[in-house]
Amino acid sequence: MIDLFGACTEVYSIGAMRDGCWNYMSTSLTFASGKKSIVESSLNMPGDYPFSTSFRLLGERACIEQTMRAGANLDDMSNSVRTLKLYEDGKPCVNVPYEAYDAYWCEIEHFADCVDQGVATRISPEESRNVMRVIRAIEASLASGEVVPTGWVD
Repeated sequence: MIDLFGACTEVYSIGAMRDGCWNYMSTSLTFASGKKSIVESSLNMPGDYPFSTSFRLLGERACIEQTMRAGANLDDMSNSVRTLKLYEDGKPCVNVPYEAYDAYWCEIEHFADCVDQGVATRISPEESRNVMRVIRAIEASLASGEVVPTGWVD
């Protein structure tokens, strides 16, 4: 979302803690651009509920949605279901073809390639620190129930 909206300036988060961990949370992020987004996460899904992700971007006249539902878990990616759909006003839904990949593997592969080639990673150390600032602000908001500034540094 940072690539889309820029610096995240403040967060507000609610959640449920179990066994000393925030196992469920819903977070509102506000960006310097004025855009807002909601992120939801849960570790409380029962039994064999498959690892799932979704991303929905809503514009003024269209929405694009990506979903991924693994098999029984991430070890069962051969049975995963992935979709990318475009919804536009006045038009039927379009299934957009795209190449499925393992995002975790891509991160590791990119890092290893950068080390091997002696080049910088796509994500700078400062960007990583800013993401950590956002995470810490989310933790503070969960604990306080308040809107918390992120301390983002440009």
